[in-house]
Amino acid sequence: WVRHHTKRDGIGAVLEGAAFDRLMERTRESPMFVFPLPRNTGVAGEQSEKSDETKKGGFVSVLMQAAPDCVLLYTELEAFKRQGPNAPVALSCVFYTELK
Repeated sequence: WVRHHTKRDGIGAVLEGAAFDRLMERTRESPMFVFPLPRNTGVAGEQSEKSDETKKGGFVSVLMQAAPDCVLLYTELEAFKRQGPNAPVALSCVFYTELK
């Protein structure tokens, strides 16, 4: 499973069943959650091509939204404040439970 996804344009990993169950329980309790991520400098220490807000350093606030069917959507909180549900998704995380 992991080897199959290493050849795709994305990131793949395996999550243990108990950890997945805890994650899904927590997303049911809090389907929207905001957390800070350190602003990084991109690949090989180069500044990433982000907005002026993102280049300030420190942290960026990320909004995680739990969608149906084991999908988590991540977007920058500032984008969500400006655009609401039309804010661009920066990362989507899909869980395939067939092998659970």
